[in-house]
Amino acid sequence: MPCIEGLIISAGFSGRMKQFKPLLNIDGVPFLLGIILKLSRVCRKIRVITGYRVDEIERAVEQWFSQPPDKSWLETAGVPEISWADISQKISLTLNPDYPKGMFTSLQTGLRQVRHCDWTLYHFVDQPQIPPEFYLSFTGRLNSNANWIQPRYRGRGGHPLLLHRSVFGEIIRSESDTTLHTLSQLPVFRKAFWDCPFAEVLQNFNTPTDVVNMGEAE
Repeated sequence: MPCIEGLIISAGFSGRMKQFKPLLNIDGVPFLLGIILKLSRVCRKIRVITGYRVDEIERAVEQWFSQPPDKSWLETAGVPEISWADISQKISLTLNPDYPKGMFTSLQTGLRQVRHCDWTLYHFVDQPQIPPEFYLSFTGRLNSNANWIQPRYRGRGGHPLLLHRSVFGEIIRSESDTTLHTLSQLPVFRKAFWDCPFAEVLQNFNTPTDVVNMGEAE
């Protein structure tokens, strides 16, 4: 199995949400923590890229992993079989000092930290509702003919993405005001799409209305 590192972008201002998205709860589980738990099943390391309100994220991560939760809580989170100690060893936090310039700079910051893995699973913090079974199926789509693997639902491309190390340099060298979508039109990017059954790959939480419409958030 190729080595995969998770990269969670958690640096933005959460301006439209009016609440700080990484620490917002859904089903009693903070957005960021829920994604960490699910990525821990498929990723050797999980890098959280921080920026805005970094101190709050650092305190929260330290608190979450100071002691294991009870089994019922893990079952609610959808990952009952994971060792809490093993997860805590996988996590690292990296500050993106350029986070006000946009999300692309956080991706660049994260990729600079990836040293020995073949792939990175690039994940937004505002997609906490993707079910655990998605990740096992998604990472099973790795192939040597592509360096960009993207889930698709009913013909529409979604997130997260799997990016191969062969494109890391292109992304890191690009201007900070570039978008990944624009950059990905270059011939160096060889894209493969997975037509998946998970509508959640098209959804994210940007406003309070998005959360209310889920009917499950706290």
